[in-house]
Amino acid sequence: MNLPVKHPFASGPKTLVRKDEKDRPAYLVKARALTPLRAKMVEAIAFNTTALVGFTGLFGHLAMKGFDAGLEGVAFWLGSMLLYPPLKWGLGKALTKTRKLVIDAELISIKTAGGWTHLSRHVDHCFTLTPHEKTKEELTRNEIKEREAAMKGKVIREPRYYAESYHLDLLHAGTRYRLLDIFTQRKAEDIISRLMACDAASEAALKHGKGLALSADDNWTKVPGALPAPKTPETPKLLPAPPKKPPFKQIEDRRN
Repeated sequence: MNLPVKHPFASGPKTLVRKDEKDRPAYLVKARALTPLRAKMVEAIAFNTTALVGFTGLFGHLAMKGFDAGLEGVAFWLGSMLLYPPLKWGLGKALTKTRKLVIDAELISIKTAGGWTHLSRHVDHCFTLTPHEKTKEELTRNEIKEREAAMKGKVIREPRYYAESYHLDLLHAGTRYRLLDIFTQRKAEDIISRLMACDAASEAALKHGKGLALSADDNWTKVPGALPAPKTPETPKLLPAPPKKPPFKQIEDRRN
């Protein structure tokens, strides 16, 4: 019985793969996430825009039809609130920040504003998540506001952006490289898990007896007289690649 088999990297952070001249995989990971500042901007813009549209429609309706149509104007204002969810979603997509990394058997390459930074994989390294450095400051400020409201008989809960955000870093030979600030724990865990899996798969490609094998081909070592490795289906979709290097392939579901 043949069951559909999904590639481990087919979902989650977008990941492309290619083979080098030694038939070892290289992974291009596009880590996309909202930063806490951008998440705050998204909610503020979406809320203010929705409120502006609602109040403009309400007063415009009253100006044209008079106060006898007050209920219709209120209904229009309430209906404009339906604009908030899709507007917030669209702004979240537009303001998402992207960090590109290429991980292969030899290097970890990071795309920055100044170009690519290449670091050796053979040096001690690891990916880490740490709470955002502005978490304490934000929680203190929110606590003061919430206590002041409580003294007036009100109950409020200030939004938390930095307290729900993390720094994604690469520690390489004692040096910390800041990769991305990520809003929400789930998104941060998704991205670091993918980077760690690509790093482990690249380690397995060196045939050192450790790492992560993503397919049957990864468990076979090419030596004279060795049995041929079982064939796995190729993914047909190719993307442009730098000169003198094979292109990355889009990772898709594999079905037997």
